[in-house]
Amino acid sequence: MEISFLLKIPAYSTGLSDCNIIPMDPKRAYHVLIKLYGKPGPDSIMKPTSEQILSAVCDEIALVARNSEADHQGALTQIGPLLEWIIANEMGEVEPDQVIGLRDAPVTEAAAVHLDIESVTQYLRDRFDDPKAEATSVSQIVGGFSKRTTRVACHYLGDTHSLVLRQAVGVSKDPVLEAEYSVVCHAWSEGLPAPEPLWIEPSKNLLGGPFFVTRFVTGFNPGDVFGADEAVAGTVGEDLATFLARLHRVNCANLNQHPSSPMSTIDQILQEIDLALQKLTEATGEPDAMVSDIFSWLRTNAPVPPEEPVLIHGDVGFHNLLVENEKVTVVLDWERAHPGDPAEDLAYLKPTLQGVLPWNDFLAHYESAGGIAPSSQTLGFYTVWQDVWRYVACQVHLSAYVNTPRLSSLFVGRIFGPRFLADAARNINTL
Repeated sequence: MEISFLLKIPAYSTGLSDCNIIPMDPKRAYHVLIKLYGKPGPDSIMKPTSEQILSAVCDEIALVARNSEADHQGALTQIGPLLEWIIANEMGEVEPDQVIGLRDAPVTEAAAVHLDIESVTQYLRDRFDDPKAEATSVSQIVGGFSKRTTRVACHYLGDTHSLVLRQAVGVSKDPVLEAEYSVVCHAWSEGLPAPEPLWIEPSKNLLGGPFFVTRFVTGFNPGDVFGADEAVAGTVGEDLATFLARLHRVNCANLNQHPSSPMSTIDQILQEIDLALQKLTEATGEPDAMVSDIFSWLRTNAPVPPEEPVLIHGDVGFHNLLVENEKVTVVLDWERAHPGDPAEDLAYLKPTLQGVLPWNDFLAHYESAGGIAPSSQTLGFYTVWQDVWRYVACQVHLSAYVNTPRLSSLFVGRIFGPRFLADAARNINTL
């Protein structure tokens, strides 16, 4: 079945007055625009606004979309810093050194800090019954749409600690957060490079919504959801291969909680496909013929899963790693973990390895560490599936923008969503 796809880029450079845009820091914007477009002329605007940056970014995307020979991945990765900083600025996220392409930019204060030193200090004193407990710094970490992640430097019970709080916002209970904590505990106990779990607050508390706490791990983020930075060493790819091989040997029979639905039987796989279509229909209405064909292809080509399902991370990639000295120090964000087929993780990661490690070399390291290489049919199915569920997630974000005008929802729906859909169609055509 051949599915043709034309990438359509709306004219974002007009009609932005209703987007609730928060102005960027001009020095930061100028720094990134120089990296992207080169030194501006004497008549250029030296302090670009968010709207001007959005216009430049969308013009660049439209130019790529019209050129069938263009390096789509390279171009979108190149403009990623601009998009990520605007999103981070809107969401009140700090730690700007974590944003790709902005690590050398001057540090500024965040637009808004959700947790403050005073409230965290009071929480620590109450929790540990320690009147001398104190938070010395509280800062939001860039990244993620579904959870808020905050770094806290503090001391309590006579020791100094560097912590990370992963928090659900706007709810009093969050079963997904609790299940994610359970998986992190399980992975840590198996010796995997997961964050060290410390404790969980499963319900609403002094700091707001439920959260769990892990030990802070040093390192930098080496890429985004589309791939790695240019300077990432091949040893990082080898580390990833070893990590996945070890993860895919973990017995998850005793893991009663997992944050994402299992895909360990053919019925469960088909159920997830149907659920994704249902979510898409609720968000956008009846799908067009091309999208319907993609979902039909998924149902027709769903593979038989292995007899013994293994633990799947579900979102493993360079956007969810920290790296130090060319080695992976920790794998983050386990909220899509579930029992399933190892091919799911491998298919998700494969497109992002370009420039880091050739796929055959990656598979060789994976197998030498105990992993089993998937069949081409199974890998092909999960390659398309990864694009489809991410496209659906983007459309759900976009539909939410109508009621809650967050710029991040507009971006993922209008810019990332079409790319995932295009990749799904393109991958089907090449199988």
